[in-house]
Amino acid sequence: MTKTKQKILGLALSASMIASCFTGMSIPASAEGESTYSITIPSTLTVENSGWNSIGNISASGTLENGKKLNITATSANSWALKSGENSVSYTLKNASTDTAATTSWDFASLPASQAIGIDVEDYSAKPAGTYQDTVTFTASVKNMVQAGSISYATTSVNKKTTDSAFTNTLTKTGDGSVTYSIAGDNVATINASTGEVTLSGNAGTATITATVTDSENYTYVTKTATYTLTVEKPTTLADAFVNGAVTKIVAKNNAGTMDYIIEGTFNGSNFENVTKSGSMTGVMKTATMTKSGNSIIVTIECTIGTYGTITLTFDTTNNTYTVNATGSVPAAPTKLGSISVNGKNVSVSSS
Repeated sequence: MTKTKQKILGLALSASMIASCFTGMSIPASAEGESTYSITIPSTLTVENSGWNSIGNISASGTLENGKKLNITATSANSWALKSGENSVSYTLKNASTDTAATTSWDFASLPASQAIGIDVEDYSAKPAGTYQDTVTFTASVKNMVQAGSISYATTSVNKKTTDSAFTNTLTKTGDGSVTYSIAGDNVATINASTGEVTLSGNAGTATITATVTDSENYTYVTKTATYTLTVEKPTTLADAFVNGAVTKIVAKNNAGTMDYIIEGTFNGSNFENVTKSGSMTGVMKTATMTKSGNSIIVTIECTIGTYGTITLTFDTTNNTYTVNATGSVPAAPTKLGSISVNGKNVSVSSS
């Protein structure tokens, strides 16, 4: 008589519950907050053939607190394989035989609820005889329903000067998704990837700052990015003339506007240097100085043809005003201001 060794494949199913105990395969009524539920899961399955084998249903009853869901997850002791010693038969847990992907987690938004499950077993006809087993553990817990989150910048365009301090453009976020920040564009700034704080590099140009959010357990984001444009310019106001490297050009004209005194200088942090003079009145300008005095820029022009005197232009950077004083016999005194520019851009200044 010839004896044939059998292949016996069996699946044991157990259950557990976060912060609770269970008896057999029926989890008794349990309370989490205002949610009360019980769950029934088949305890064993004997595999009859390769391919689809129905387990039965996961059944849940009870009540769920508003805004809560019942979550059930499944884990395999043998990483989704029936094992006999060193031999194994892989399988996939699914909701239906027609499913193409495995399912190991279920969410029930209301109770009672039921879900059919089964396993799809690989062809084991060539496997050695033996008893192949695995244990699948189902864990139940009450969780928050996933809500819709959002992120946005109220200010989508930010303008800064190269000398401005670090800043953070406020991001509006709904939900608890984690956010990271990045920057792209001209080399105008760096960004803290965690906080979104932007530190200017001192260069002029533009950049795009992007905030990217990741879905959390409680919130999902249809739109996962928010952006704003950062434009950085060199200082261009009269008060900005007191910034290292800001080139100030002052054009003072006579009353008819036909002759001018052009003075240029660069502020070095404490005073002006590299002061030059030009214009149609160059021949009568012996010297020209540009100095800082409190909140004022003072331009002094010494005129020399015979007994000519001195022209003094005083610019109040706080009020954006100027005054002109002339002493001696000054020809074509600049009774009007042509323009004043900082870093190549004209600044509006009125006569005081």
